[in-house]
Amino acid sequence: MNSPAGIRTVSVGRQKARSEPEGGRSVRHASGTALLLHALLSILLQFCWYLLPDGFLGLDKRGLTGYVAAIVLMQGLCILLPSLLAIWWHAVPGWVVTGRRGAGLGSTLMALVLGVPAAVMLLSLNNVVVFLVAKTGWKLPLTILPADFTATGPESVLLLLLVSALLPAILEEMMFRGVLQGSMIHAGGRMSAILLTSAAFAVFHCDPLFLAAPFGAGLILGYLRLHTDSLLPCVAAHFALNASIRLIRPILPQLSAATFARYAQTGEPLLYASIAAFFLSAAVVVPLTLMTGGVGGHRAGHTTAANPFPADWKYLLATLLLVATIGVVYYTVPAA
Repeated sequence: MNSPAGIRTVSVGRQKARSEPEGGRSVRHASGTALLLHALLSILLQFCWYLLPDGFLGLDKRGLTGYVAAIVLMQGLCILLPSLLAIWWHAVPGWVVTGRRGAGLGSTLMALVLGVPAAVMLLSLNNVVVFLVAKTGWKLPLTILPADFTATGPESVLLLLLVSALLPAILEEMMFRGVLQGSMIHAGGRMSAILLTSAAFAVFHCDPLFLAAPFGAGLILGYLRLHTDSLLPCVAAHFALNASIRLIRPILPQLSAATFARYAQTGEPLLYASIAAFFLSAAVVVPLTLMTGGVGGHRAGHTTAANPFPADWKYLLATLLLVATIGVVYYTVPAA
């Protein structure tokens, strides 16, 4: 269509996504680098921990000191270090990791409250999945998770809260919802970024009896990261999840061969309790998750193009290594 004389027409089209720099240092590859470094360091740490003699430098590997040392080493060497190296090597901007928005007090407090019923829902879901898997004939290990330690005073309570709840909440969210999901969102992934991060978060725990719960947690936390565009609500919800799981485990234990033996050799009483707890808690978790994401305000994303696979080959390799580690754990832990 011709325009009147003297008037220049300008065609306005869809703005293209900002191109990434060429080469292996682009932001989109940060997720694969971080996860692969984590997988390699995690395998190395587990091997060294296995070879470390009990009582070395006064360390009781089966006691509280060993429990704390193992968590600190895992979080520092296998979570924080890969995250920082990936951020440095791929020149990841800070807002990609932390989000563009500063989380408001409302969304942060709602995320903190969300973590409590979410812990009940996810642990219940995990029990149902493990029960169904056991009914197919798979032999369950006696237990995988380390022993829960009873706090004997305020100092012990604070130490366990910091080490097993707050520290993982901060560092794991920095890596998974920050570096991994953030870089994949930057590369055009939205739902695909949440699914890929959730899968990595599930196998990261290296526990064949604890896969459904962290995968579900990854979906909830990934939704918060996407819709609030901030890492702080994810940290708050993750902290409440960790602390709540420690508190409810004596009441709603995680299903394993050992718990099967305790519950009339069948586990059915625990199954029925888990099903009831799942539906009751889900009735709270689902609307509260949607409300928390709505308080933060939805962001359209970092690019206009959708990317069904915003990761790279390193991400796939790391996931396979972690799955192989789960297989090793399954076949080395005694079964019932």
